[in-house]
Amino acid sequence: MRDEYKSLLCILSIQGAFIMEYFPLKAGTSQGKLELTSTELGLYLYDVELKAVPSAPEKALNFQTCLGSSQTLTAKFLNYAKHKTDYTCKV
Repeated sequence: MRDEYKSLLCILSIQGAFIMEYFPLKAGTSQGKLELTSTELGLYLYDVELKAVPSAPEKALNFQTCLGSSQTLTAKFLNYAKHKTDYTCKV
């Protein structure tokens, strides 16, 4: 699991556990509901408080070139949107 993902480990008695992954877009807290269903045990409802902390700073891109010249550097972005996104940067 990557460091930038925060996971909530919920222990279900002594017999099992699961990991719920939470991918917030911004830091803060929010409330939600967790519903667990088992054919043998029935329905269990839980109120959860989700806490998101600010992400760690990204590694900086450093440009160094002469006036009138150009330089190209490649950067990688993780996009969690369901659609393709184009990024452009001009300085």
